[in-house]
Amino acid sequence: MMTVEGEVTKCSDARNQLLVRPSLEAQSRAERSLRAWLAFMKCCVVIEVEQVGAFAWNLQDLSPPAEQVLFKFATTKDVSQWDVYSDAVYGGLSTATLKPSENNGEAGVFSGTLSIELDDRAPLRLKKSGFTGMRTAEEKHNLDLEPYDTLAFKVKGDGRVYISSLRTENWVMGPVDAKFNQWQAFLFAPKDEWCTVKIPLNRFLPTWRGKILNVNHEMNLARITGLGISTTVEVGPEEAVTGPGEFRLELEWIKAIKSES
Repeated sequence: MMTVEGEVTKCSDARNQLLVRPSLEAQSRAERSLRAWLAFMKCCVVIEVEQVGAFAWNLQDLSPPAEQVLFKFATTKDVSQWDVYSDAVYGGLSTATLKPSENNGEAGVFSGTLSIELDDRAPLRLKKSGFTGMRTAEEKHNLDLEPYDTLAFKVKGDGRVYISSLRTENWVMGPVDAKFNQWQAFLFAPKDEWCTVKIPLNRFLPTWRGKILNVNHEMNLARITGLGISTTVEVGPEEAVTGPGEFRLELEWIKAIKSES
């Protein structure tokens, strides 16, 4: 129970009640106590606001960035993360290389020759020709693309249409054939012009050995095991460069991004 000291006098009414009248010293002490209490409460409010602000800032720090660089192609170390392949394993005569650009210190060059010819000396029953590609080395990359919705490529092309591929954990055949489970989308690179090509991840279709599958599956974006880029003699609309011959695709980077929508 809180009491205030003061002078006690008699009331003039009939009941002779006591009247408490605070002294000046007691009033001063009460005012100081009130001011101290208000100052303390103000301090608490400021601390609380600062803590909430810091908490919100930390949450923003923990959220994924708007974009993430997945691969660069400027150095020998960068391109060593990729394997180049061609129809040579099936008796074809197409060739391909991936190496840092001699003219652009920020880019790598995927180039070679597409051929529809076959090597008659190849001791194979099944022979194929007319394709080549590059893909990330197996079992070296596990990417979580779940926070993102788009792949972006900084490229300069040759007028051909390329195929962008994502490998995921196997869901069609056995583990031996896991590399053939791919989600694919077209990547058109305008001729002799640097550009950023953006492909929404929901545009990628499930494929098996290059054929689109009519299956009800969703890509597991949290478990991307590899990326690839390929081209063939047949891919592309009428206005695109197709058929056998040389190809050249320059790449600076591949990014995963979040769209603003």
